[in-house]
Amino acid sequence: NNVLPGQHETDRLRASYAHIAARDGVSFDEAWKAGKVEHPTLSFGQPEDFGSLVAFLRTDQVKFIVGQNIMVDGGAANIAF
Repeated sequence: NNVLPGQHETDRLRASYAHIAARDGVSFDEAWKAGKVEHPTLSFGQPEDFGSLVAFLRTDQVKFIVGQNIMVDGGAANIAF
């Protein structure tokens, strides 16, 4: 199985948005808020959202789920551009 994460509130994502803010000449908070509104949930995922799924997939309860790609992106991949 593959777990495919979207944007989750991590140090790496914060660093990316700090770069975006500097590039665009806006504050970090402005860039961060602008990023959030791009998502269907109007937020970024939490690391626990991803970790909980990974932990669940390691249990015997799901031993028959094999070879799946599971997106954990708050629906971001379903947006038509």
